[in-house]
Amino acid sequence: MKKVILAFGVMGFLVAGGSSIAQGQEQKLAFSLNLGIQKEIYVEYPENALLTVDARLCISIAKFVEISPEFMAVLEDWFYPGVMLNFKLGGFFAGVGAVLPIYYGVGGHGSNSLSPKVNMGYAARYLTLTVYALTQNHESLGLWVYNYMGATVGYRF
Repeated sequence: MKKVILAFGVMGFLVAGGSSIAQGQEQKLAFSLNLGIQKEIYVEYPENALLTVDARLCISIAKFVEISPEFMAVLEDWFYPGVMLNFKLGGFFAGVGAVLPIYYGVGGHGSNSLSPKVNMGYAARYLTLTVYALTQNHESLGLWVYNYMGATVGYRF
C-alpha cells in the first residue's frame, strides 16, 4: 500500500512540475517593430495617408490582460508615445489607452494633452496586425476635432 501511495505521489509531483514548466514557457514579454499607415479623418482638410513606424513592448500581467508601452512616429511631423491596456483572447486583442501627441515639424514643436486611443488586432508568433483610432485632445479645440485611423503590420521578436 505504501508503494502505491508513493507512486501516486511521485506521479502527482511529475504532473504538477510539467504543468508549471508549460506555464513558465508562456511568453510574458513580446517586442514588435511595426510599419503602417495613418489617415486623418478631419473633414475640412483631409490629408493623404501618412507612413508610420512604431515599437511596442507587450507585457502580460494576467492570462487575458497585457500592458503595452509604445512609441509611434508619423514620418511627417508627429511622435506618439503612449501606453495601451489590451485584453487578449487567443491571438486576438483589443484595448484602450492614452498617447501624448508631440509635434516636431516645420514651424516649431510642442505637444497636445493626453489623447485617447483604441486598438484591436491579431498577434501570431512572429506577425502582428493592428487597426487603431485616436483623437488628439487639442487644448483650444477640445476632443474629437482631429481624428485619425490607422493600420499596422509588424514583426514580433
